[in-house]
Amino acid sequence: SICRITKGKNIGNLIKAFNKLLSLNYNIRLDIYGTGEDEKELKKLKKHKKHIIFKGEYNHTELMKKITSYDYFILASLHETFGRVWIEACSAGLPIISTNNGNLKNIIIDDYNGILTGNDTKKIRKSIIKSYNLKSEKYKYMSANAIKTAKNYTQNKVVGDLLNILMNSGIISRTWP
Repeated sequence: SICRITKGKNIGNLIKAFNKLLSLNYNIRLDIYGTGEDEKELKKLKKHKKHIIFKGEYNHTELMKKITSYDYFILASLHETFGRVWIEACSAGLPIISTNNGNLKNIIIDDYNGILTGNDTKKIRKSIIKSYNLKSEKYKYMSANAIKTAKNYTQNKVVGDLLNILMNSGIISRTWP
């Protein structure tokens, strides 16, 4: 997970879900990149110190190299608009485990490029189990589709789409600039 460590990112329920699965001997690990005002409080929730690790901040280039070593990207945000981190994780071929909140449901499609879940600990836990039990072919399918998804959000495509919207709405002229 990569995020600001705040209550709105729902890290508490994510840690609780991992705690439960680790106590059931699932071979999983949660690395949390980022810092924030709730970090100290959330660290107290960890029951499995070797498997739930707060990594702190990394510079962007280092983080993008590290992200490729993971199997999934998970973030359980309560509210989300458009987070660049989702697209970056997709571009690394990581299927996404995400709550079905805000704009994420327009980016992450259940069983296509990720797994959508609810906000509560039980639903998050079920989604992690689902990812854990995925067959190799299904994982490869989701990974390939994550990369396809990222290609829909290249800088040229996004800027071009925005310019078309602005021109079609008359906000800027077709001869701009």
